[in-house]
Amino acid sequence: MKLADHLVSSNPEAIVPAVPPALTSAGAGTDEDEARVKASLQRWLNYVCANDVLIKDDEMVLFVESDFGYSPMLKRKQPATGVRRKVIKQFAPPPDDTPELQEARPIVKEFYLKSMDAGHKVDKLVKARRGSLLNVL
Repeated sequence: MKLADHLVSSNPEAIVPAVPPALTSAGAGTDEDEARVKASLQRWLNYVCANDVLIKDDEMVLFVESDFGYSPMLKRKQPATGVRRKVIKQFAPPPDDTPELQEARPIVKEFYLKSMDAGHKVDKLVKARRGSLLNVL
C-alpha cells in the first residue's frame, strides 16, 4: 500500500491501479483465497512493472531489489502550498503551440484578474450595505 501511495504521488503522469484487496470472496484463510490474492497481486505488479515511468522510480527499484525486507525510503511530496506554491507560480507557463492561444493568454488573464477584483469589490459593498442596514434597524 505504501509503495502504491508513493507511486501515485510521485508519478502523476502514470496511471497506477488500485492495490488488490487482501481478502477475496473465497473466504479468509482458505487455500483458494490465498491463490486468488497472490494472482491478483501478481497481476498488479506485472502492470506496474510494465510501465516505463514507474519501473524507473527509485522507490520501485528499491522494492524490486529488496527480497522481503522492503520499507519505503522516500517521503511522499506534499502538495504545493504556501511559499513553494508561490515559487512554482513564478515560472513562466508552457509555450502555446497555437499563435491565437498565445495572443489570447494575456487578455484572458487580465479579464480573470479584473473580474476577481470586481467580485471582491461587490462583496465589500454587500457587507457595507448589510452593516448599514443593521445599524438602521
